[in-house]
Amino acid sequence: MLNLAIYCFYLAISLLITIHIGKLLNQNGLIFLTNQLVGNKPLALAINNLLLIGYYLINIGYILLVLNLGTSAMANGELNGQLYFLTRNLGLVTLMLGAMHMILLYVLANWKPDVQVTEEQ
Repeated sequence: MLNLAIYCFYLAISLLITIHIGKLLNQNGLIFLTNQLVGNKPLALAINNLLLIGYYLINIGYILLVLNLGTSAMANGELNGQLYFLTRNLGLVTLMLGAMHMILLYVLANWKPDVQVTEEQ
């Protein structure tokens, strides 16, 4: 029964971190994308929303895949095994979130779109 509580705690913390970081990246990314797209805010908003959807899909999928890592350490029900499971899996999720963020920043910083400014913008 305690293992189920540990799994639920891992899922809750991982999802809360993912959702919070996703909201922050979405909010601040819109400003960056608008600048990269020479003020084309509708296009920047659309790209930003698509990036957020991809971010959530990749991270939630990764969180669910990592859920099975370290389950053998929890098999005996000892507190050490449960702490190992939590710290290892939360650490992997956090590292993956950070790596995705850095890669995306690099790509966006080096992205030079061919955007034509029209009078409607």
